[in-house]
Amino acid sequence: MRNEKWEDVRVMARTILAGLLAAGVAWAVNRWLVGTWGNRVITGLVPLVEEVVKTGLAVGMGVNILPVHTVFGAVELVSDFASPRPPAKSIPAGALALAGHLLFGYLTAAGYTATGRWWWGLVAGIAVHLTWNTLAVKVSRRFSG
Repeated sequence: MRNEKWEDVRVMARTILAGLLAAGVAWAVNRWLVGTWGNRVITGLVPLVEEVVKTGLAVGMGVNILPVHTVFGAVELVSDFASPRPPAKSIPAGALALAGHLLFGYLTAAGYTATGRWWWGLVAGIAVHLTWNTLAVKVSRRFSG
């Protein structure tokens, strides 16, 4: 393989690693947050943690933001599919998780591209993720009770 091909492989590996690390770190931190403060953190601290970890690892590891968010969303999709919930709930939850993280990643990357500052993209991703989770909790409450 030519050197450029090996560089492509290295970038892809760093991207996948960043997404998997972000998912693991977010899972651990979110588990602690929910255990400490309850489900109310789902509409506040959880989106903040997830967006900071995903974007921070992408920037820190020198890879594109959107693919890292995509890997993270794919991990959530698999996690939802593997959950003990019935498929009628786990399949839509997983699909929405992937779609949401694609959206957050797109907005974060677009904000970075538009401003030249990754943190402006991060602000956009956090704002939309906060809104997304707030709406998801409201819809979930409406249909579960």
